[in-house]
Amino acid sequence: MRQLRGKSKAELSHFLLTRGLWLVFLELTIIRFAWRFNVDYTQTIGQVIWAMGWSMVALAGLIYLPRMVLAAFSLGLIAFHNLFDNVDPAATP
Repeated sequence: MRQLRGKSKAELSHFLLTRGLWLVFLELTIIRFAWRFNVDYTQTIGQVIWAMGWSMVALAGLIYLPRMVLAAFSLGLIAFHNLFDNVDPAATP
């Protein structure tokens, strides 16, 4: 990440957005084909690269938040990440 030192927020945001979307694209094409050896997209499952890509896209927007809002968002994410562990998806309508 040495090339990102001294860059503006806009440049960093653009880097995170494009790199994140590129990872999502790779997950849906090359990595998916390498795991399943077919091109049937009736069921698509996002895995690790998918999650990393969308996380980078989210970071591209979060970089513009004020530090206190970002701290509150981060603490809320840490505090409530297990909130829906006991919810059964099959029981929801």
